[in-house]
Amino acid sequence: MEKLSSSQKKIIIQAGIFILALSLAWFFLYSPSRKNLNEAKQDFSAVEQEIQEIESLVDGSVPIAESLSMLKEKYQELDSKFPDKEEETLRMLSDFAQKMNIDIVSIKPQRKRTVWRKEEEEAVQVDGKICQCVTVSIDVRCFYQDLVKYVEMLKKDLPAFMVVESVRLVKDKTRVKESKLTRDKLNVILIVGLYLLS
Repeated sequence: MEKLSSSQKKIIIQAGIFILALSLAWFFLYSPSRKNLNEAKQDFSAVEQEIQEIESLVDGSVPIAESLSMLKEKYQELDSKFPDKEEETLRMLSDFAQKMNIDIVSIKPQRKRTVWRKEEEEAVQVDGKICQCVTVSIDVRCFYQDLVKYVEMLKKDLPAFMVVESVRLVKDKTRVKESKLTRDKLNVILIVGLYLLS
């Protein structure tokens, strides 16, 4: 094998530095901005769809009284997703888990914290009520399929706006035999944020 000359070594080092710089630029600049762009597109399409729904209500094809009642229903539906107190919502976390055959190890709510606008230093308010978030750590033992159904049920039926902040899955050492199949249960720590108006 021939030794590389000093100019060849310089070329290889420069090429390596160039590739490293491109990789870092892609990882730190392009990838996050693309993710933000995709999120903005999704937000835009959701808002655009809501605008179209409102326009269809106001374009005259639907009577104004019916349009108003539909808007009131939508408002009540959204209003019900932001309860005043968290006690009922916390109780339902356990009730829904029992329905889905999920063993609750613990439910640990943290203190309510006020939600602040990022740009301005003021609390988020809706109809004069301050938006607050309660972060809840739910430690459960269950099968993966039951966990998926549980999270879907929470998002659909829980009378609070909920955001899943993180999920940590750990394979349990015990195995459960069902007919001819042996399935593993998971130890799961689910961190959710419950949003309230008070």
